[in-house]
Amino acid sequence: MKGASGLALGNIVGSCVINALLTIGLSSLVIPLRADSIGFVDFITLVGAAALLWIVPSSVKSKSIGRLFGIILALLYVAYMVFTVIRG
Repeated sequence: MKGASGLALGNIVGSCVINALLTIGLSSLVIPLRADSIGFVDFITLVGAAALLWIVPSSVKSKSIGRLFGIILALLYVAYMVFTVIRG
């Protein structure tokens, strides 16, 4: 399926959405979740990551995510995880 990058992207996004919804849904069956449990920093991080993944690839000439951008995203993820662990 060479050249089916749209299909691959849809597969990735769809599996992430399903994983998130199933995790939240199954977790709430065991222990009820509070709706206000997501923090402001977490929400801004989520929106910022989504914006980066949408804006950056569409603004470059090749319309793809290169190695440098992948490393930047991985470092941002590690920084967010460290912040989350330190925050408690």
